[in-house]
Amino acid sequence: MSALWQSQAAGPYIHAPATQSHVSCCLCGVSILPNAASMCVNCLQGQEDITRDIKKQIHISWCKGCQRYLQPPNHWMHAEPESRELLTFCIKRVTGLNKVKLVDAGFIWTEPHSMRLKTKLTIQKEVHGAILQQAFVVEYVVERHMCTACNRQNANPNSWIACVQLRQHVTHKRTFFYLEQLILKHGADENCVNIKNIHNGVDFYFGSRAHACKFIDFLQSVVPLRYRHDKQLVSHTIHTSEYNYKYTFSAEIAPICKDDLVCLPAKTALGLGNLGPVVLVTRVTSAITLTDPRTMRSASLEAGQYWRAPFRPLMHARQAVEFVVLDCEPVQSSHGGGYNHGGRWQLAEATVAKAADLGANDKVSITRTHLGHLLKAGDTAAGYDLSSANVADDALDRALAAGLAPPEIVLVRKSYEEKRRRRAARRRGGRRRRRRHGALPGGAGGGPGHALARRRVPRRRGGGGHGRACAGRRRRQRGRGGGRRAGHPAGGAAGGPGGHADRGGWHAGRRAPGRHLGHAAGLMQRQRWPEKGGRGGGCPRAGAMGAARGRGASPLERRSPPLPHLVTTPSGGAVPRHRVAAHSSL
Repeated sequence: MSALWQSQAAGPYIHAPATQSHVSCCLCGVSILPNAASMCVNCLQGQEDITRDIKKQIHISWCKGCQRYLQPPNHWMHAEPESRELLTFCIKRVTGLNKVKLVDAGFIWTEPHSMRLKTKLTIQKEVHGAILQQAFVVEYVVERHMCTACNRQNANPNSWIACVQLRQHVTHKRTFFYLEQLILKHGADENCVNIKNIHNGVDFYFGSRAHACKFIDFLQSVVPLRYRHDKQLVSHTIHTSEYNYKYTFSAEIAPICKDDLVCLPAKTALGLGNLGPVVLVTRVTSAITLTDPRTMRSASLEAGQYWRAPFRPLMHARQAVEFVVLDCEPVQSSHGGGYNHGGRWQLAEATVAKAADLGANDKVSITRTHLGHLLKAGDTAAGYDLSSANVADDALDRALAAGLAPPEIVLVRKSYEEKRRRRAARRRGGRRRRRRHGALPGGAGGGPGHALARRRVPRRRGGGGHGRACAGRRRRQRGRGGGRRAGHPAGGAAGGPGGHADRGGWHAGRRAPGRHLGHAAGLMQRQRWPEKGGRGGGCPRAGAMGAARGRGASPLERRSPPLPHLVTTPSGGAVPRHRVAAHSSL
């Protein structure tokens, strides 16, 4: 006690730091810090397998036709060999990686024909307080499996299970053109095995009945449709009671299209709030939108309601005639807005006349139209003339017997044909001017003066462009005028220098050599027919020279300047320079 008291009196008591105890590894005897397994890291790594919950062999599907891999459940993706996309796809297929930490991944090279893919993965995991790292190999077995697109492409078109026969009994294909765009937009034809174009419709073939029913549902959502279905027994097995059928769906589209003029039956008009009965079809979807052009009242007729009391159009778009708007004055409507009360139309009184009657008579008509926001004086519009139309319809006859006064003229839409014609004329004029100045091909012979050869000039004797005018005048007498063939290398050109224009026009209509002949071709043809070269009509191809020169040959220009490889003879002909020694008369 005295010793302890003396030490405490001498100063404060200082505790020495306690040393951490070590234990021996139970396997190798190395001194380690104590842990739950009582093993060192090396022995722990040899005893514990951190990859035991990870699948080492995986099967993947690959399409040989389009080189794509199946990413479940039904997505096919394209990936190049040993690419990052393919490595990501392979790692996602490995199960059990969510319990470990992925450190590294890469491909191991394999033979392309082995249909195997191998990846080396490095993972880490904490075991008994120690972080273990291990690398292992995952093998992927590539199985050939044809994708849906390739299967449909290579399938036998006659091996179908269900057929949808789509019909519309009209004289045009407007609805099918519109329906084709909707099918392509929404991909409704992705399950079709074959498509055949039939009179008044199209047949769609499918590999299963479910696909055909899905296609019918799509059609019902975009057009007014009714259908009925039937099935035919193909084969059956009495032992297993298995039956194989072929299913047929007969679908009919309502024969009502946009811009058609219809007369509603009495019950239908009464059910739509006493609309019309002579109304215009302004929209066709799964329901038919009808608009009265005289009052701008609109109503939607559902497909089921239409098929309970079907009706045919009085007039369709092909029967529309062109009217010229002389005056158009807006009128205040007592029924509010137009289409679905959205203010799409504006009621107006228009004074119109038939475009075909202008200059023949002074007959004009005043009608009410829903196109008041588009039409103004001087415009043209397409519409129906009921005063001169031969219409046979029971609903219209009953309405006339009840005292209905139908409109004489119903305007359907504004016409832009005149604007299109003027725009096309401007394009043609600009192209003609550019060709005349040499900016576009099409001149005669390809020579420098082909633009001048196209001018209309007085008749004169000579070659080139002056012969074209005469050839054009004598086109009917000769039967084949070259003056009209502006782009032909020999068109309208007289035969050789000094040739007659009329004879040149006759020969211009015949087939001549290509543009590459030009000036030299005319000279060589005169050499072959020297006795006919003076008056130039003998050789069918003698007009190429005059067309290539592009201007009429004056008396001083009838002897053309020689080319470098030709020598002009005193008689007016031309021979190659290497033959000069053989001709003593030169």
